[in-house]
Amino acid sequence: MQDAMTERAASSCLAGQGAKGRTLLAGEPLGRIGTMLVRLACSAAEIEAAQEVRYRVFREELGNRAVAAGMQDRRDADRFDDVCDHLLVMDTSLEGPDHRRIVGTYRLLRQESASAAGGFYSSDEFELDRLVARHPHLRFLELGRSCVLPDYRSKRTIELLWQGIWAYVNHYDIGVMTGCASFHGTVPRRMPRRCRSSPIIAARKVPGACLPWQDAITRWT
Repeated sequence: MQDAMTERAASSCLAGQGAKGRTLLAGEPLGRIGTMLVRLACSAAEIEAAQEVRYRVFREELGNRAVAAGMQDRRDADRFDDVCDHLLVMDTSLEGPDHRRIVGTYRLLRQESASAAGGFYSSDEFELDRLVARHPHLRFLELGRSCVLPDYRSKRTIELLWQGIWAYVNHYDIGVMTGCASFHGTVPRRMPRRCRSSPIIAARKVPGACLPWQDAITRWT
């Protein structure tokens, strides 16, 4: 079942014509610094490799619970992978095929793809449907599952990820970027409270969700 999901995700990740008419070619570099480059995944092997990177960071390093669908294969995977685009940072100096050169990843879920998945990943925690309905003239993009391998946690890698996001946002004429973020710690009053968005673009938490405060929703201008 998981392999079938990955195959469908690979076929859908071949990003085509965007809102502005330009075609985003499969595997096209969206940014490059030295031996490092960023682009979208364009095969099932690359998506699975990105899931392995996520597993290494989220499960092995941080101890988060992995989704059962990917446990056996040591992959962090869920149903949203099937409809997302997967942004990859690669170190081309590493030996082996491209899918073994992945050192960082970000998952991108566009509004129209979220509709096919029954909602955004964050919809279980925030009332994103109401936020989207309030802004019918804007296109939404959810970002998530971002991680970088320890040896590559540098300004260069982060810059490449955001080069890729910037190209993607421009290609699809995205008006709002949103997503959940995790903060270290378990005492709410000690956590950041100064980054709340304005009421115009804020999303309320779902009643009953285990969240001590509203997350920030950032508008891209």
